[in-house]
Amino acid sequence: MRTIQNGELGTNKCVLYSKLPGKWEEERLQEDLVAIIEYYNKEGFLYARIISHDEYIEENRYKFINVYIEKGERFFFRSLSISGNVHF
Repeated sequence: MRTIQNGELGTNKCVLYSKLPGKWEEERLQEDLVAIIEYYNKEGFLYARIISHDEYIEENRYKFINVYIEKGERFFFRSLSISGNVHF
């Protein structure tokens, strides 16, 4: 499966596609959905979630999947300090 719009931060939709004919793998789709959320989490959207997705076939050549995402609030970390035991 390929991503033609890899969840740009300004959007709430990600589009995946696969060329037909081909073996459609539901397990691979689930892995891609997890990867999309991981991407948003790394960009600071800690509460990002997939709302839904829909599928359609265009010109009997490609299968498209629109993934709708709720990004939530974006978090930024300025610094991190750890205190405590200095000897391991």
